[in-house]
Amino acid sequence: MYYIFVYLSYFCGVLWHVNILNLTGKIEAGIPKITLPPFSSQVGNQTYTFLDMCAHYGLGLGLLPIISVSVNVAIAKAFGINFYNSFNSKSDSKLS
Repeated sequence: MYYIFVYLSYFCGVLWHVNILNLTGKIEAGIPKITLPPFSSQVGNQTYTFLDMCAHYGLGLGLLPIISVSVNVAIAKAFGINFYNSFNSKSDSKLS
């Protein structure tokens, strides 16, 4: 199914000189400048400060890191149990 899109985008590029598959614009070379992130954002005619944005997220601002860490710990425990069991099963054999 995707090949239809590829063919159509190729023919659009050839016939009308339109590049549909261009995902990025011009990227500057080199290391970016080290600056602080913006602490306010303007949407339309309204300016939102950092505190406004934090208030918008509410409890999710604190719960998201806690849930993320607990998911990573659960994954690590799941893989760790298998790793521990593989050592336990081999520990019964005696070395010569």
